Amino acid sequence: MVKILKTGTWNVRTLYEGGKTHNLIHEMKRFGIHIVDVSETHWLRFERFEIKDYTIYFSGAEDKLRQKGVAIVCDKETARDVEAFIPSLKRFMMIRFVAHLFNINIIQAYASIADTEEAEIEIFFEELNNTLLKLCKNHKITLVISDMNSKIGKGPTGSVAGQYGLGVQNEHGKRLIQFFKEQDLIITNTWFQLPKRKLYTWRVPADNNTRIRNQTDYIMMRRRFRNTVKSVMTYPSADIYSDHVLLLTEIRIRLKKVKKTRKQFLNTLKLDQPQYRQKVKESIDNKLVKLTMHNIRNDKIDENSKNFKEYILQSTEDILGHNRKRGKNQWITQDILNLIDERRKHKSSYEQDYRRLQKLVKKTVTQGKKKRHQKTCEEIEELIGKHDEFQLHKKLKETAGTYKLKLVHIMRDDDGHIVAGENMNEIYRQTF
Repeated sequence: MVKILKTGTWNVRTLYEGGKTHNLIHEMKRFGIHIVDVSETHWLRFERFEIKDYTIYFSGAEDKLRQKGVAIVCDKETARDVEAFIPSLKRFMMIRFVAHLFNINIIQAYASIADTEEAEIEIFFEELNNTLLKLCKNHKITLVISDMNSKIGKGPTGSVAGQYGLGVQNEHGKRLIQFFKEQDLIITNTWFQLPKRKLYTWRVPADNNTRIRNQTDYIMMRRRFRNTVKSVMTYPSADIYSDHVLLLTEIRIRLKKVKKTRKQFLNTLKLDQPQYRQKVKESIDNKLVKLTMHNIRNDKIDENSKNFKEYILQSTEDILGHNRKRGKNQWITQDILNLIDERRKHKSSYEQDYRRLQKLVKKTVTQGKKKRHQKTCEEIEELIGKHDEFQLHKKLKETAGTYKLKLVHIMRDDDGHIVAGENMNEIYRQTF
């Protein structure tokens, strides 16, 4: 089935602040966004986790300074099509989606405004080329979605940028054009004629009088697939308390669902209750009656073992059931979401009311998290009183956040670049 995939980029300034992630998901629901690429998460390392019906993949810094960091957030339906997640430092990450005919590679990159030296700029483009674009073949659909902190400017620039850009091109913008030309990428948000309010992606903070607007965020695509792009524009009404504006594109694509099987485990905790123990015992006894000496053959040991296992599972599954996957503890309330909606109404008109509501949102979020922590402590104390060591350690690990799901083992060469394809075999030969 052909569908319109709505994806975009947004520099949110931070997701480390309480309530920011839920604010992002709230806006995704409001605009019907399938995938959003996020810059400046300020999260550490890399991981995958779920909040409500959304899956978040992120790649962050290894140190504790919490600088930069990128993430990609997918809704439930789109997350089923994820084939691979490749994190790469705090600037880049890539997710590959399975689709009919051509797979889709979405690369999230972030060029910090602090990278003003020429050497830093070259290092950024070298990392982007060596660590990510080498993983994307030319016949695959590749999107590079990025906050480049560079100005392309208005007017056509060869075959890379269209004539509907914004502002005046700077030196960093020239280098950006050169890089995209080498990679055969086009800047999609310069090819659509739109009002200026639908073009700018960044505004100077507190600029109600000067109205300074710039275009620094871009969505790039392989030239071969440019006809799949139906629209690209910004949405200034989207609000996450950031000076950057949400940039979205609509792509006509046909995704293919990836079949994923998850191992299910019996809910053995029910066996602590006498009524369940008795039901399981009676059910197993009734099933084992069928395994008489006439059914068991000494020369069919494997078959006997298989039948015995099936009888046990059939006896217990209907009674005990399976463990349900538990999401993260949801402490966000509808009152907080209502405050976020109220803050958004004052985004462009009343700066004083907007800041006041932002302070109120932060205060309410802090109170909500405090209540969540208090409830968690009460649950831990209750488990201690019950001497339930298994559930106690599980709860402590959940609270401490010690579960880390690393989706991929990345192979790198001596220079630290990601190695893929035929080059992996060469590394194996050198090692073994």
